[in-house]
Amino acid sequence: MKKVYIPSMDLLYKMQDMVGAEQLYNYLLAKVVESLIINKQFDKSVLEGATKGLREKYDLCRAICYLYPEEISFSEAVQYDNNLAVELLNREKSNSIYNIDAIRNFDSSTLYSSTVVLKVIKILNQELEKVPTYRFEYQDNLLLDSIFGVEIDKISEHMYKYGDSFKKLNNLIGIEPAYGVILPDENFHSEINRKYCLVNGIGNYLKRYNISSLAGYKYTGQDILTKPDSDVKKLIRCIKRQ
Repeated sequence: MKKVYIPSMDLLYKMQDMVGAEQLYNYLLAKVVESLIINKQFDKSVLEGATKGLREKYDLCRAICYLYPEEISFSEAVQYDNNLAVELLNREKSNSIYNIDAIRNFDSSTLYSSTVVLKVIKILNQELEKVPTYRFEYQDNLLLDSIFGVEIDKISEHMYKYGDSFKKLNNLIGIEPAYGVILPDENFHSEINRKYCLVNGIGNYLKRYNISSLAGYKYTGQDILTKPDSDVKKLIRCIKRQ
């Protein structure tokens, strides 16, 4: 079963302390995109089934329409976005990510071997930006469920093996930035390294969903968790509802 990782408030506070409210807001936006798509009503499109408050959020609707252009008909604001039209025409596509579907029937001992886990993480980080919809449409695969669901006990042990530790960490955190908060300290050696990996990971995460890094600019220097405005409350309510 496809999973969307729902961060705890404790994790969100830690992330805000590390990268600031601006980047935390951007992370919440992307997390709501995932939540809406994975939990959409069977008989409705993603935006058709979303609340009015969420449908009015331009950055959120733009991200969903980038993934599924058929959703544009449900978002009036996006219908006038010339830049999005050009981005959709220029978007690269790749088939290599679908190689992951070919391994789904292997025994779990093979799926969770370090060589396979690290290769799959590398492919996901490289190719999800080109084919972001794969995250929601992959064939049933226990390993992918574990990676996207942040089953830390099944994934973290592989971050210690075969060298290139920061390259591996960046690959994983680019798939789900929460790993940058919850992986053990020994993976990073210092808080500076952890923050560096988390900032890079959030950047890759936003690119996948075509969310501008400036989306949360107005929250720079604020605490959006202790004193959330109505916009932030909507996002948190959406992901906590899942």
